Amino acid sequence: MLMKCCICELSGEKYWSVVGTTHEENLSILSKFSVAQRAFLRDIYSEIVSSENGSISSTDGLNLTRTIGVKLSMGEADAFLKDLYKGKWLCIKNGYFYMGVQSILEVMPYFRATYENNFHNCQLCKEIIFHAKRCEHCDKGFLNYCLILYEPEKRKRVPRL
Repeated sequence: MLMKCCICELSGEKYWSVVGTTHEENLSILSKFSVAQRAFLRDIYSEIVSSENGSISSTDGLNLTRTIGVKLSMGEADAFLKDLYKGKWLCIKNGYFYMGVQSILEVMPYFRATYENNFHNCQLCKEIIFHAKRCEHCDKGFLNYCLILYEPEKRKRVPRL
Protein backbone atom coordinates (compact mmCIF):
# COMPACT_ATOMS: atom_id res chain seq x y z
CA MET A 1 0.00 0.00 0.00
CA LEU A 2 1.12 3.51 -0.77
CA MET A 3 -0.11 7.06 -0.11
CA LYS A 4 -0.51 8.86 -3.45
CA CYS A 5 -1.58 12.27 -4.63
CA CYS A 6 -3.59 12.96 -7.76
CA ILE A 7 -4.74 16.23 -9.24
CA CYS A 8 -8.08 16.22 -11.05
CA GLU A 9 -7.46 16.75 -14.76
CA LEU A 10 -10.53 18.98 -15.07
CA SER A 11 -10.66 21.01 -11.84
CA GLY A 12 -7.02 21.03 -10.74
CA GLU A 13 -8.04 19.98 -7.20
CA LYS A 14 -5.55 17.83 -5.30
CA TYR A 15 -6.65 14.50 -3.76
CA TRP A 16 -4.77 12.02 -1.56
CA SER A 17 -5.53 8.33 -1.20
CA VAL A 18 -4.01 5.11 0.09
CA VAL A 19 -3.70 2.83 -2.93
CA GLY A 20 -2.51 -0.68 -3.68
CA THR A 21 0.70 -1.11 -5.59
CA THR A 22 -0.22 -4.19 -7.61
CA HIS A 23 -2.73 -4.84 -10.36
CA GLU A 24 -4.55 -7.41 -8.17
CA GLU A 25 -4.82 -5.11 -5.13
CA ASN A 26 -6.36 -2.36 -7.20
CA LEU A 27 -8.82 -4.59 -9.00
CA SER A 28 -10.04 -5.96 -5.65
CA ILE A 29 -11.30 -2.45 -4.89
CA LEU A 30 -13.66 -2.79 -7.84
CA SER A 31 -15.07 -6.02 -6.37
CA LYS A 32 -17.69 -3.95 -4.54
CA PHE A 33 -19.36 -3.52 -7.93
CA SER A 34 -21.51 -6.24 -9.51
CA VAL A 35 -20.25 -8.25 -12.50
CA ALA A 36 -22.47 -6.21 -14.82
CA GLN A 37 -21.28 -2.92 -13.31
CA ARG A 38 -17.62 -3.94 -13.67
CA ALA A 39 -18.16 -4.92 -17.32
CA PHE A 40 -19.91 -1.60 -17.94
CA LEU A 41 -17.13 0.34 -16.18
CA ARG A 42 -14.44 -1.50 -18.20
CA ASP A 43 -16.21 -0.43 -21.40
CA ILE A 44 -16.45 3.17 -20.15
CA TYR A 45 -12.72 3.13 -19.33
CA SER A 46 -11.92 1.66 -22.75
CA GLU A 47 -13.90 4.37 -24.54
CA ILE A 48 -12.28 7.16 -22.50
CA VAL A 49 -8.75 5.84 -23.02
CA SER A 50 -9.22 5.31 -26.76
CA SER A 51 -11.03 8.60 -27.45
CA GLU A 52 -9.34 11.64 -28.97
CA ASN A 53 -10.32 13.96 -26.11
CA GLY A 54 -10.29 11.58 -23.13
CA SER A 55 -14.04 11.52 -22.64
CA ILE A 56 -17.27 9.81 -23.58
CA SER A 57 -20.66 11.49 -23.90
CA SER A 58 -23.18 10.46 -21.28
CA THR A 59 -25.49 9.19 -24.04
CA ASP A 60 -22.77 7.05 -25.61
CA GLY A 61 -21.86 5.79 -22.15
CA LEU A 62 -25.41 4.70 -21.41
CA ASN A 63 -25.64 3.03 -24.83
CA LEU A 64 -22.72 0.78 -23.86
CA THR A 65 -25.20 -1.23 -21.78
CA ARG A 66 -26.27 -2.84 -25.05
CA THR A 67 -22.79 -4.17 -25.78
CA ILE A 68 -21.46 -5.46 -22.44
CA GLY A 69 -22.95 -8.93 -22.71
CA VAL A 70 -24.45 -8.89 -19.20
CA LYS A 71 -27.78 -7.56 -18.03
CA LEU A 72 -27.75 -3.93 -16.95
CA SER A 73 -30.78 -1.74 -17.65
CA MET A 74 -30.48 1.89 -18.73
CA GLY A 75 -31.89 2.97 -15.36
CA GLU A 76 -29.36 0.86 -13.47
CA ALA A 77 -26.55 2.16 -15.68
CA ASP A 78 -27.65 5.76 -15.13
CA ALA A 79 -27.76 5.26 -11.34
CA PHE A 80 -24.36 3.54 -11.46
CA LEU A 81 -22.83 6.41 -13.47
CA LYS A 82 -24.15 8.87 -10.86
CA ASP A 83 -22.57 6.75 -8.10
CA LEU A 84 -19.27 6.69 -10.01
CA TYR A 85 -19.41 10.47 -10.25
CA LYS A 86 -20.18 10.86 -6.53
CA GLY A 87 -17.29 8.52 -5.69
CA LYS A 88 -14.94 10.47 -7.99
CA TRP A 89 -14.41 7.41 -10.21
CA LEU A 90 -15.60 9.57 -13.12
CA CYS A 91 -15.91 13.34 -13.65
CA ILE A 92 -18.66 14.93 -15.68
CA LYS A 93 -18.53 18.21 -17.54
CA ASN A 94 -20.95 19.48 -20.20
CA GLY A 95 -22.55 16.06 -20.65
CA TYR A 96 -19.24 14.19 -21.02
CA PHE A 97 -17.63 11.72 -18.65
CA TYR A 98 -13.90 11.96 -17.98
CA MET A 99 -11.54 9.82 -15.90
CA GLY A 100 -11.96 10.65 -12.22
CA VAL A 101 -9.20 10.92 -9.65
CA GLN A 102 -10.32 7.75 -7.87
CA SER A 103 -9.91 5.78 -11.10
CA ILE A 104 -6.54 7.37 -11.82
CA LEU A 105 -5.30 6.64 -8.30
CA GLU A 106 -6.78 3.20 -7.75
CA VAL A 107 -6.81 1.59 -11.18
CA MET A 108 -3.61 2.89 -12.82
CA PRO A 109 -1.84 -0.52 -12.74
CA TYR A 110 -4.83 -1.95 -14.67
CA PHE A 111 -4.68 0.90 -17.19
CA ARG A 112 -0.95 0.42 -17.70
CA ALA A 113 -1.33 -3.35 -18.13
CA THR A 114 -4.34 -3.10 -20.44
CA TYR A 115 -3.69 0.03 -22.49
CA GLU A 116 0.10 0.29 -22.33
CA ASN A 117 0.55 1.88 -25.78
CA ASN A 118 -2.52 4.13 -25.76
CA PHE A 119 -1.29 6.76 -23.33
CA HIS A 120 0.18 10.17 -23.85
CA ASN A 121 2.27 11.99 -21.28
CA CYS A 122 2.11 15.62 -20.25
CA GLN A 123 5.07 17.42 -21.81
CA LEU A 124 5.67 19.38 -18.60
CA CYS A 125 5.26 16.90 -15.71
CA LYS A 126 5.50 13.59 -17.68
CA GLU A 127 2.37 12.16 -15.96
CA ILE A 128 -0.05 10.03 -17.99
CA ILE A 129 -2.79 12.10 -19.60
CA PHE A 130 -6.36 10.99 -20.08
CA HIS A 131 -7.72 14.45 -20.95
CA ALA A 132 -5.18 16.87 -22.43
CA LYS A 133 -4.99 20.40 -23.70
CA ARG A 134 -3.18 20.48 -27.05
CA CYS A 135 -0.65 23.09 -28.10
CA GLU A 136 -1.80 25.01 -31.19
CA HIS A 137 1.73 25.06 -32.59
CA CYS A 138 3.00 21.51 -32.08
CA ASP A 139 0.00 19.39 -30.98
CA LYS A 140 1.77 18.21 -27.82
CA GLY A 141 -0.47 17.34 -24.87
CA PHE A 142 -0.51 19.01 -21.48
CA LEU A 143 -2.45 18.57 -18.27
CA ASN A 144 -4.63 21.61 -17.65
CA TYR A 145 -3.12 22.32 -14.24
CA CYS A 146 0.42 22.20 -15.68
CA LEU A 147 -0.56 24.83 -18.24
CA ILE A 148 -2.00 26.99 -15.46
CA LEU A 149 1.32 26.75 -13.61
CA TYR A 150 3.25 27.47 -16.80
CA GLU A 151 1.02 30.32 -18.00
CA PRO A 152 2.42 33.08 -15.76
CA GLU A 153 5.60 32.99 -17.81
CA LYS A 154 3.50 34.13 -20.82
CA ARG A 155 5.59 32.32 -23.37
CA LYS A 156 4.10 31.82 -26.79
CA ARG A 157 5.70 28.47 -27.52
CA VAL A 158 5.90 25.20 -25.67
CA PRO A 159 9.02 24.93 -23.50
CA ARG A 160 11.84 22.84 -24.92
CA LEU A 161 12.03 19.65 -22.93
